[in-house]
Amino acid sequence: MNNVNEINQINEKQNRGIRMGDIYKIDGKRYRLFHVSSDIIGIIGLDELGYDTIDSQTFSENVRNGLYERVEEPENPVSIELSDEQRDRIRHLRDLMEDVLREEYPEWGRFGKRGVEVKSMHAAADQADLSVYRFRKLFIRYLRSGRDENSLIDGRVMKFARKQLPVALPLDNSMPQQEVLTKKDQAFLFALDVFKSTLSMQNAYEMMIRKYYSHIECQMENGVLMDKVIPDDDIPHYSTMRRYICSHLGGLTPTEYIKGEKEYRNNHRKLTGNQRSGLITIGQQVQVDECEVAVNLIDTDGNIIGKPILYIAFDPMAQIIIGAYIGLINNSMGGFINLFLSMLEPHENQTAPYGVSCDEYSFPSMVLPKQICSDQGSEYMSKHMEAAMQELGIIDSMVPAAAGSYKGGVENVFHRLQSRLKKQLIHDGYILATHEGPDKARQEAVLSMDGFKAICYRLIIELNTTSLGEMFSPDRDMIEHHIPPVPAEIWKYKLNTCFEPMFVTDRNRMQILFALLWRDKAFSRGRDGLRYKGHSLRFFVYDDNEWFLELISAKNPEFEVRYNDTDISRIYVRYKGIIHVVPLAPVRDELATFAGMTWTAYDTVYAEYKKMRKEQQKKDLGVRLTTAHRNDQTLAAEKAAHAGTDNSAKAVKDSRAVERARIESSSDETRNRLLGVKQLSEVLPEPAQPPVQRMKTNAELAAMFEDEDD
Repeated sequence: MNNVNEINQINEKQNRGIRMGDIYKIDGKRYRLFHVSSDIIGIIGLDELGYDTIDSQTFSENVRNGLYERVEEPENPVSIELSDEQRDRIRHLRDLMEDVLREEYPEWGRFGKRGVEVKSMHAAADQADLSVYRFRKLFIRYLRSGRDENSLIDGRVMKFARKQLPVALPLDNSMPQQEVLTKKDQAFLFALDVFKSTLSMQNAYEMMIRKYYSHIECQMENGVLMDKVIPDDDIPHYSTMRRYICSHLGGLTPTEYIKGEKEYRNNHRKLTGNQRSGLITIGQQVQVDECEVAVNLIDTDGNIIGKPILYIAFDPMAQIIIGAYIGLINNSMGGFINLFLSMLEPHENQTAPYGVSCDEYSFPSMVLPKQICSDQGSEYMSKHMEAAMQELGIIDSMVPAAAGSYKGGVENVFHRLQSRLKKQLIHDGYILATHEGPDKARQEAVLSMDGFKAICYRLIIELNTTSLGEMFSPDRDMIEHHIPPVPAEIWKYKLNTCFEPMFVTDRNRMQILFALLWRDKAFSRGRDGLRYKGHSLRFFVYDDNEWFLELISAKNPEFEVRYNDTDISRIYVRYKGIIHVVPLAPVRDELATFAGMTWTAYDTVYAEYKKMRKEQQKKDLGVRLTTAHRNDQTLAAEKAAHAGTDNSAKAVKDSRAVERARIESSSDETRNRLLGVKQLSEVLPEPAQPPVQRMKTNAELAAMFEDEDD
């Protein structure tokens, strides 16, 4: 935390002439400046209470135009003799008030609004063992003094001191010798001891809350009365405890304290040396590393996707960048593979889609290094990395721990790139190391991954084609041949005068690609092609290739299968020294549903299927066991009921006829239930009855033949 004198010295160097603590008359009223920075100026009213913030540029222009008039204040220095306890108390109050200013930055206008509760002020008052009203009055006095800690001295002491001669030195800004042991101070001292013993900030916070800011209640859980620790309603914030611990670590950060003094010394020692020592030609050694760029990117819909990862391959002989990969893969072998792949084709293919052009000197490509120098990152220490470098004949050298200067070239490249990006993206998503930096950067993020790649490629070409200045130490031969200290010119000169590096050609490109592929999955051979662990994933060549037919029909063939982790649609087979591409067999429709997946995603999906199948097998076993048990019960009952039955041939024939008649007439039979009379009468209409025929009598017959005229 800078004190008032330090802040004013910075402002004077910037030739503002505006100092913290000055009084200005604005619209006829006097205001004290309690905050001065390059962005805003904070003012507080002296005639009447009021807070406000003004843009620094606007404030400066109004001062020059005479709208704001500076008011001179007579100096009245007073030296006060205070006890150690009083000094510590005042420093403690000052730190609490500075914390409130930081937490509320830049919303200081909230302090002057009635009815607005400022939680940070309530928390600070609690830490100071003061009422909120008393703390607020001291806070106003502190700001109206221009953040002079002498204003926090008790008024009675100040009144007595003005009657006496100066008898002691004024307050300094050193750390207090003894803390005021309030409840919060005791809790923080306990947290400090816990952190020093466990080296865990979160553990220290939880143990502090458990001891000082929690209580135990008995609660019923699953029918059992159990003790439960309940945090109090008002507990210190984690960040407040962290600041307290950091201020008591002897100037070390928590990370530096955790790592220990030995590693701390290693990280801060000055190692001298020449990174070109032992190198006689370009491409002999390449330094590789990655860093997370402190800028927020967005997707096509405007959603934040986080910070990009930049991988760099740097040739220390020519001080030039020969490879770059920008993505979202961090600390992964996949990121290094993508970096290496970017070096196997002309960089024009890599930069052209983003509107950036380059040539073979401004961004050299297609160079196979003889040695790779890296740190001890997880990707560089992996077995995959070791196997790939051995297959390519590349020496993989690791920099010792805490010896970053051994690959200082690539570290310097990151420093220069970050510096240039910070200047260009300062208000477009770049994350500053301030308390509001991350939130502000997220609000200002406007750059997509494509835009960021275009900017980075331009900066890489800029670094390769501009002077190194004093960073480069030329040899006599370069000076005599008038070679400027420009990486592209050095590369061109070394390319013509030294041994040529190993270039990538069409003959070795496939071998290099094959060496970088993954090889940790097992593939088996069968008559239906190559299978992945006996799963339904099969690969087959349909063109009746002789090599493939020979491979699947040979008795014990020697072959090697590798794969690209990002693409499940094909595998790569090396058989008799020749590398072949074998696609996923589309003969089965269900295999087409896996196309487009990564191998990791497929393994995840298949693991879910195996888990589901295993659970179902357990259910199936239960069903089978239950069925067998019930069948056994049925058999036992039948045996007991029909013991001693006559099983002769005649008895079987007679019994069969009787049983058949019983079954066919049984209502349990489906046919009888469906064709039953009652059921059919409910479904089918009643058939029409024919008229009944009646014989005629003799009289009726005689009447039929009588004449009607008679």
